[in-house]
Amino acid sequence: MLSEGIKARFISIVVAAIIISSGMHSVAWSAIMPKVRLLYSITGEDSGQKFKKPRQLFIDERHRELYIYDSDNKMIVIYDRDGIYLYKFAIDAGVSDLVVDKKGEIYVAQNSQKRVAIFNYRGVFLREIDLSSVAGYKAISPSVLLLDKENNLYIGDNKDLRVLVFDTNRRYRFQIKGGEEQERFLSIGGLAIDRDGRIYIVDTISKKIFVFNKKGKFLFRFGNTGSSKGGFSQPVRLVIDKEGRILVLDLNRWVVIVFDDKGNFISGFNGLDARVGDFRYPSDIEIDKEGRLYIADTYNDRVLVLRIDWNPLG
Repeated sequence: MLSEGIKARFISIVVAAIIISSGMHSVAWSAIMPKVRLLYSITGEDSGQKFKKPRQLFIDERHRELYIYDSDNKMIVIYDRDGIYLYKFAIDAGVSDLVVDKKGEIYVAQNSQKRVAIFNYRGVFLREIDLSSVAGYKAISPSVLLLDKENNLYIGDNKDLRVLVFDTNRRYRFQIKGGEEQERFLSIGGLAIDRDGRIYIVDTISKKIFVFNKKGKFLFRFGNTGSSKGGFSQPVRLVIDKEGRILVLDLNRWVVIVFDDKGNFISGFNGLDARVGDFRYPSDIEIDKEGRLYIADTYNDRVLVLRIDWNPLG
């Protein structure tokens, strides 16, 4: 028989092991955590069809609308910023990303078709982006899209590991592609641009964030593999808020990890912090001008809209 002291010691070791092993989905890294509040969730039920694996999001600030790609139902579903259903349309080929330009035209990256297709608001196909002026254009694998405030278009090509930059008339201008070893990304999971025009690339494979200036010059990179202090398991997307904070979504850890504009870890949070239960393999994140955060909580078949209080004790 074990003594009571040995039993107590054994139990404490087991509990510690459980806490450590659960680090994949834990974000208790900071003394002061942001306060996360759920505003509302969207399940698609009011559109006549519940979501099945919503994967991609886009906020159209001009028209105050939220675009959701419902992957298993093969639908693009549109809501207003108050969570009211507006419209949806079917799309046959898979969608790896989508954005909406100032004219309200919807750009859809279709990796399997090796194209970026453009649709109108009602889902009528209009045309494709002409990629023929890009070297090796027949092999381009468009996986991620980004529009800057001037309406220039950025296309992440996961075949040749580069970001293609097109002007407002959709003429190809240049590419962003690492040169020296420390500048080379191994994949393009997500793209973002900050208020200074710096371009951020999520490299899901190397588990790092690469930062370039608006002309494509490498500036720095940050990130590491791990389950504490800002470590990544599978970073997939990122957004940058108006204060310059970088919010990175980690699909495998089910968390949002937050850094300052120099890549220094600040904090992090998950669905438990928002009192909505765990995120389950979340695949996309967006932020609007009012600071509301939108998360495609893919394996929970919902989109969450959150409010973040960065100074809960203030």
